[in-house]
Amino acid sequence: MYLIKRKITIVLFRIKFWIGRYDGLFFLVYSAISPGLRCHFVAPHKAIVIEGYPRSANTFSSLAFKHSNSDKIIASHLHSQAQIIRGFKLNIPVLMLIREPEQAIRSVLVRRPELSAKAAIFAYIRFYEDTVPYIPFIVVATMQEATADFGGIIQRINAKYGTTFYEPIVDIKFRERIFSEISFRNKSKLLTHSQSPNVDREELKRDIRLQTIEVELVRARELYENILALSTSPN
Repeated sequence: MYLIKRKITIVLFRIKFWIGRYDGLFFLVYSAISPGLRCHFVAPHKAIVIEGYPRSANTFSSLAFKHSNSDKIIASHLHSQAQIIRGFKLNIPVLMLIREPEQAIRSVLVRRPELSAKAAIFAYIRFYEDTVPYIPFIVVATMQEATADFGGIIQRINAKYGTTFYEPIVDIKFRERIFSEISFRNKSKLLTHSQSPNVDREELKRDIRLQTIEVELVRARELYENILALSTSPN
């Protein structure tokens, strides 16, 4: 029974990232099967889209933005490229988060051990390949940038879109406040579900074996570097 459930989970995970390329189809399907997620959908009244592959500082970034701009509504946490594509179409500011692929995959597999490495890397590549055409029109930030200098990211967003979002000063106290709230929200209290830095969790990540996706990781690393290069080149 477990193997059957795992196979179904993997198939559904792949389908989510496969249909994410087609924003109309994605939102139609998810409106029907997960109506509770509609509050996360990008829409004309949302101030900004903050999205990325899972485990790429999505929660930190959303909370950091909310702490600094409490009156603004965010579209986030669907972990789908459809959000980025629809945000572009609606002319809404988009912040796309990205993390080095091997670290992202390891973190996802610790959080969701029922997934396969093949499914996780498929989703990573599909997500970011589909966003490449939109890179000149959005703001891209790495996980490290998001947690170290979120104020600088907001500055880039304001410069690109002509917005006036408040730029927080991300010092030690600010980061501690955000990570404290993240820990509080981690209702499961499981180490594998932690979204804050944790030495024991890093050990779990190192134990993940990725030999079956070595070829795909090369492609993912090239994609990662290409996106960073595109995001910093003059438009």
